[in-house]
Amino acid sequence: MPELPEVTTIIGVLKPILLGKKIQKVTVYREKNIFSGAKDFEEKLKGKTISSISRRGKYLIFECDDKIAFLCHLRMEGKFFLRQKDEPKQKFDLVDFYLENGTRLSYNDVRKFGGFYLADSLENLIKETTLNTLGKEPFDLDKDEFYSLIRHDQRPIKEILLDQSVIAGIGNIYDSETLFAAHIHPLTKGSELSLEECGSILKESCRILNEAIELGGSTIRSYHPGKDIDGMMQNQLLVYGKHATPCPNCGFPIRRIFVGGRSAFYCPNCQKRKNGLYIVGVTGPIASGKSTVSHYLEGLGYLHIDADRIVWELYQKKEIQSWLKKNIHRDAVKNREINRLQISKTINRNKAKKALLEAFIHGKVFNEIDKLLLENKDRKILLDVPLLIGSKYENLCDCLIYIEADEKLRRQRIASRGKDPDLALRLNASFPKKKAKSNAEILLSGNGSNDDLIRQLKEIRCL
Repeated sequence: MPELPEVTTIIGVLKPILLGKKIQKVTVYREKNIFSGAKDFEEKLKGKTISSISRRGKYLIFECDDKIAFLCHLRMEGKFFLRQKDEPKQKFDLVDFYLENGTRLSYNDVRKFGGFYLADSLENLIKETTLNTLGKEPFDLDKDEFYSLIRHDQRPIKEILLDQSVIAGIGNIYDSETLFAAHIHPLTKGSELSLEECGSILKESCRILNEAIELGGSTIRSYHPGKDIDGMMQNQLLVYGKHATPCPNCGFPIRRIFVGGRSAFYCPNCQKRKNGLYIVGVTGPIASGKSTVSHYLEGLGYLHIDADRIVWELYQKKEIQSWLKKNIHRDAVKNREINRLQISKTINRNKAKKALLEAFIHGKVFNEIDKLLLENKDRKILLDVPLLIGSKYENLCDCLIYIEADEKLRRQRIASRGKDPDLALRLNASFPKKKAKSNAEILLSGNGSNDDLIRQLKEIRCL
């Protein structure tokens, strides 16, 4: 989505095309994208001359000679193209503005999320649209005002910076860059930030936004301010989109997490947590070598939080076993031992029971993990959770290690432990190998000996 620098750049491209030009006709091809009504939009703009183009946050604002004003929000894929009057309409053209000089300006939007709103004055445009909810831009805030806005906010600062009602113009690219420059972890709550840190966020955001404006914005996917023109700021980005690459300052791998449904990129060394925790997550399919990694990190002083151990301890409790027999299957427990094969068969056949079991057990496991994390601040933590990928704990990890090994070798290892390889692999079949590998910063091979794996671990700088 174009952010403040990209919208500013687009204005610079549009001004020579539109300022002082009369709109002869407007044709709307998709009425849903005219939020104030397509008929009025076509009729009221006919014969009007564009006198001003400006911006508030990420919104484009057009004013006409008789005070009529309209806004445009480009959303994810909105673009303007200058075409000749008689050129064929393109597939995703949603609105055409025919100009007096024989050209037309086409609004094209592949995803159709953007759109326009028309009002009879700029004042009413502000009153009637989300413009009236926008916060100040970073250039117009001082640190005291920003501090007062967020001092009681329990949301992560990453999420706050994306809230246009708090601070306008910053989006997903530039908030990651800003927090990196300010050395602030993206999960830090607004209420945890000092006045000085608020000042640093404003200072760095203004510097980065100004640099991006000078460079024409960031062309990362599909943003182009003009035909065959790219922005150049993407060449200066230090963390955004750099998942698993070395931090330019310290060499630690850049981490990608998701906050409020949006990706956040940061360096866990340069942007340390306030509570001192440093969490390494280890994941991989069964018998890939996780135990070797765990023993090595324990030797470095890491506190090992093992979800499997927590589950085993839970399954020994009478109340848990009674619940399993009552809610999953009467043979879920035999001779005070958990019948994993029966549980597996039951939940694979019955999705409702699978969801019920996961909600029950995962909730109790998560409670235990939360308790341990709370009790062990200022520690290095090894988080060993089989279902780490996609859980809330994946986001808490500052480094994610994925270990893979060939299935034939894993079968041999399982058999050497006195277990049935077919059963073990079947129980582990739902492990999301592809996603885990993609999300991890560190990829290790477990195909060799334990010594081979330890040699790989010794080369990892962030441990």
